[in-house]
Amino acid sequence: MSQALPFPSPPVRRERRRILNDTTIRSLKPPGAGRVDYFDDATPGLSLRVTPKDVRTWTVFYRDRNGRQKRLTLLRAQRAFADHIREQPVVEERS
Repeated sequence: MSQALPFPSPPVRRERRRILNDTTIRSLKPPGAGRVDYFDDATPGLSLRVTPKDVRTWTVFYRDRNGRQKRLTLLRAQRAFADHIREQPVVEERS
């Protein structure tokens, strides 16, 4: 009788909390290709999207009435600071 192979253990995840502030935003490098979203752990759904041309855009993820995930673009990062974005009220989707 052959022996069963052991089930591989899942990869170890390193806990990495990221709170987006002015220092961390300036230190982010643009990706070589594609877009990268950096999520803020202090505010659920808030992210900073960085493109290869170093365009930085604040976005927030939310769920609509049907439970589908949506993305709302807020502002370009050059014109808005992280603390200011967190203080803005979340606007509900228009009908």
